[in-house]
Amino acid sequence: MSATDGDNFTMQDMTYKRLWEAMTDEEREQASGDVWRARDPLTVKIRDQLMRALAEHHRFREKFIRNRPPEKKVELFLRASKADGMDDFLDDALRAWLITRHETLITTFLDATGLSRKGCFVADEEVAPKQKALQKGIRQVRKAFEERHVAFYLGFMLAEGPSVFWGELPDAISNEALDLDALLVSAGDDTKTETAMGSESKAVPLPETSERFTTLDQLLIKAVVASALEQEGAFPQDAVENLLEEVVDMSGDRQRSFFHRGFYHALFNIEPMSDFPGANVERRNWYFCGLLFGWLRHEKQSECLDLLKKHARQTDSLCRRDPNPCGAMLLPSMYPVLLRHEEFGLLKDWLESQLPVVRAEPMARLLGEMYQDASSFIRRGRPSEAMVLLQACLKCLGTQKTFQLQRQGQFHALLIRRIAQAHQLQGNFGAASKLLVEEIPQEEFDRIPGAFADLGLIEGGFRSLGATLPENREESIENRLESLRKGESRFRKAVEAHGDYAINAHFCLGLIHLLAGQEEAPEAFSHFSRALTGMLKQEDAYKEASVMEWARFGLGIALLETAEPSNLQSAKERIYQALEAGITFPGTLWARALAAAALFDDHELCSRVARELIDKRGDEAYPILQQAGIHRHSGLREPFLEWLDQKKWKSLELFHLFQELVGSDNSAEGIALDGDLLDRMEGLAIRDTAVRNSFLTFLRDGNFWEPAWSRMEAEECLVRLYEVGGHFQQAADLQRVVFFQLRDLGEDHHLEEARELANHIKAYHLSPDPSEELLACLPKAEKPEIQTSVEDLLKQGHQVSILYVGGNETQERYVDSLQHDFEEQFPGLEVTFYFPGWSSRWNLHLEKVKPIIHRVDGVVLNNLVRTQFGRHVRRECDGRHPWTPCTGRGRDSIRRSILRAATCHLGRLHDN
Repeated sequence: MSATDGDNFTMQDMTYKRLWEAMTDEEREQASGDVWRARDPLTVKIRDQLMRALAEHHRFREKFIRNRPPEKKVELFLRASKADGMDDFLDDALRAWLITRHETLITTFLDATGLSRKGCFVADEEVAPKQKALQKGIRQVRKAFEERHVAFYLGFMLAEGPSVFWGELPDAISNEALDLDALLVSAGDDTKTETAMGSESKAVPLPETSERFTTLDQLLIKAVVASALEQEGAFPQDAVENLLEEVVDMSGDRQRSFFHRGFYHALFNIEPMSDFPGANVERRNWYFCGLLFGWLRHEKQSECLDLLKKHARQTDSLCRRDPNPCGAMLLPSMYPVLLRHEEFGLLKDWLESQLPVVRAEPMARLLGEMYQDASSFIRRGRPSEAMVLLQACLKCLGTQKTFQLQRQGQFHALLIRRIAQAHQLQGNFGAASKLLVEEIPQEEFDRIPGAFADLGLIEGGFRSLGATLPENREESIENRLESLRKGESRFRKAVEAHGDYAINAHFCLGLIHLLAGQEEAPEAFSHFSRALTGMLKQEDAYKEASVMEWARFGLGIALLETAEPSNLQSAKERIYQALEAGITFPGTLWARALAAAALFDDHELCSRVARELIDKRGDEAYPILQQAGIHRHSGLREPFLEWLDQKKWKSLELFHLFQELVGSDNSAEGIALDGDLLDRMEGLAIRDTAVRNSFLTFLRDGNFWEPAWSRMEAEECLVRLYEVGGHFQQAADLQRVVFFQLRDLGEDHHLEEARELANHIKAYHLSPDPSEELLACLPKAEKPEIQTSVEDLLKQGHQVSILYVGGNETQERYVDSLQHDFEEQFPGLEVTFYFPGWSSRWNLHLEKVKPIIHRVDGVVLNNLVRTQFGRHVRRECDGRHPWTPCTGRGRDSIRRSILRAATCHLGRLHDN
């Protein structure tokens, strides 16, 4: 059923059984559990019918089914789902699976089509949607979800049969070129042959279906089972026991009758007999066989293993010696038990002695199961265990004379390939390559796309597909790319020969293009997309080595780096899946993903990834943000700064990091943070000569500091830095401009401030001294420097409180002298001195001076203070607590500024 072959869809093209068969084993198991857990009314309603159907199918009482634990119900449904009579319930399992695991997909589709809904169901009053609305819904879910899951949902609606409500859905699917059939095709590990082999391995033979038993044996087994389960019309236990003993006594030559005695003892929990009259090796084998089958039926695996270990001689006879019917009949059922408990010694011997004589049908199932289990061991990095199973399969094929496995030649080639992979996993690259090239006929080799990829991996020195995945180190990425290039021709040959079936080759090529850089994003997208489509059809085969998660991650990055807005939603889904995968992907690749995401107008992805990386990877995340360049984004700069504060950085490195952050956010919060950044840079510049030179260049060459700082603040900072560095001429040149600005303003306080500035320049001791020229430019004061009447009030002891802020230990040395002077001349003047120095923790100093500001009559602020601290001090001042600048650094300048602030306060009082 293809949307691209020119044929119209019909409702009959899709069935629930088709959908069920297209699911992976894991998905079918999920659905078999969801049908018992889903809360929607429709699923709840059919559960009673389902339990009755299961009871009838398995020939159990309904009460027995109802009382089974959830995991047993799942198992019973899975086994029954293969039977034709259970088709009626597949839709319920599929619906429960879709509602439970793909609710967002369903609701997104219904909302996009404009249909009102109740949860995942269309509201009763809704009318049938038009084709255009359905196409809109299809486009929306294709952007946001895996196309394969979209195919399941749409296929489910088609499988409901002819419907007026969804009547235009087939045409909508066709017009959107959505190939449901291709998306639902279930391919194998690399070929359909491998899937076919694995599909035969799921059904475990029961004793009553064995060809070794006669009709009488089958009737006896059914009678014992019916009695044990208390089925209606079944014999009571005593009658069953008498029946079995009669059969045993009827003919001493009929050895298999002792099977039924063991089977009966196991099902009724009767103590096993270690010996009995007439016992010999063969009869004991049959008795043990019955016991084991009975315990297996009740899943008493521990009892089975204990029996085999406790009776070593009998086990040796049953499993290890010459082929015998009991050992061969038990092997298919005991195999998963021995494998699960990792009894590889016993399993190896049992397979070697009994596998060749297992009957044809169970042998085909067992060989397929062994092959799949060996494949799983290889994926999990356990080549020795895989080799036990693969060698046994290969030996069986070589010694079997009468058994002809369907596609035996292909299966033989697949076994050789897996054995080669086991050698490859152990690092025996020569042996692995030789097996692939010499032991597999060219005709068969050409049918296995994975074999091409295996040779490519071997040429690159990789022990497995999972070994290609880069570690979280820059050199790892470079090394992986170099090694992958060695096998690139093999990967391309696989793709040319097998197209989408060359899953591993597509993945390796996608990785090559991803690691090569952003320029090859389109090629990476193409290969990862095709690889992931194949992987999703067999999740179990790829999820163990994290390869599928890497395919999603690589595809997400490639989608972002194509810079196509239409790809953003799909990229988001892949990247979010990568975040939830619990895998530490390399920081360099995360940086690329973030950098590409930052180019889109929608910053939701960028922000979420950054936050989750910080939450999950802590300190390791910040260099990733910096490498991506998104540490400058709003909301990320502050945590980035907090991280910087915790680290020991060289001053110049820290300065450049601060410089990167300035000006990247024009919001009010961003501008405020810029002011803090400039202040930090100033603090570094004061302490470090190299930083000072860089910061001077930064302040002079452009207005990068605006609007966080005003031009005046930037120039004041320049003056401070010139002074700290001993560049007094440059400081004087800057202050000369300020001097004339103050002079031209003309107010008395401006002229006084200009005079202070000229005196401050005089303290530089320049030659020639410009201060005399500047002072000469000022008009002579018509009034005394301090008004006599106000000064008299101050001398008379009027109370005035002043806070002086600014300076360092140099200015602090003047405090005792000044305080003594004030006490003698102005007894009412109370001065509080606060010297913050050049500390970067201006906010802590601000918290200390704020309460003082609000209780004094005036504040003197020396321009020695750092810009941010000075700015915030000025903001705290108001008409009741005004501030007065202090331009100078010496004792006299500080004294004059304090007296000016005090007399200004008294002058205001006098005027009032």
